[in-house]
Amino acid sequence: FEIRLSGAERLAYPCVVAGGVNAVTLHYMHNNAVLRPHDMLLMDAGASLHGYSSDLTRTWPLDGRFRDEQRRLYEAVLDVNERIIDLCVADGTTTLHSLHRQSLIWTWEHLIDLGIVRVGDRHGGQRCQRYFPHAIGHWLRLDVHD
Repeated sequence: FEIRLSGAERLAYPCVVAGGVNAVTLHYMHNNAVLRPHDMLLMDAGASLHGYSSDLTRTWPLDGRFRDEQRRLYEAVLDVNERIIDLCVADGTTTLHSLHRQSLIWTWEHLIDLGIVRVGDRHGGQRCQRYFPHAIGHWLRLDVHD
């Protein structure tokens, strides 16, 4: 409804709305789980206009209040996000790949600080990468994954 009111022609893809443990399932579509007040809610939605598609994902606490663990993880993700945005410059040297590599480094540091992974973990890079199923992002053009 809001997408159409804002001038978009259609949804770019079926919206993903997931809470609790289902919020970490890529492209979760069952939408049949009972949500609890302290769950995190994930929404992945996009709009199309003049043949171009957008893609936006946001997560927030369902009851509007972060629990301590949720806040620490949310702030870690936000920190990496803001630092990566600061690196985005049109100087011809910054690439999506270089931004992704840097985001992995900063995410790894946060995961260590949060106690989710350990320094010296031989499989740490793989563990960190699993939180990036689409890398740091993906191209947007005529279709969501062009």
